[in-house]
Amino acid sequence: WITQTYYTPDFGGLKPGVGLILSSPGSVALKSLTVTTTTPGLTAEVEVANSAAGPFAGDSATKTVGSRTTFVLAGKSGSYWLVWVSRLGPARTVAITNVSARR
Repeated sequence: WITQTYYTPDFGGLKPGVGLILSSPGSVALKSLTVTTTTPGLTAEVEVANSAAGPFAGDSATKTVGSRTTFVLAGKSGSYWLVWVSRLGPARTVAITNVSARR
């Protein structure tokens, strides 16, 4: 998953962030989500919902993402998971190459 390239790390002031929505086969409470990226330095958090349209609720702390970062989740149940990127890293784009979950 790759975003557009923006002029500044705050999306050129155009939007508050971008997100990657993932789904599970049913409602689950995940313990962690690990994000792998080739564009480290971005800021993100994980949110959860029962519908792809939301509303989404925070399920992790906000972190600066390295090449491989694990988000420890609060244990909220849902079928849809959002990796919400609120700030771009130095590349001013995001490339998420893998996301894995642990129950």
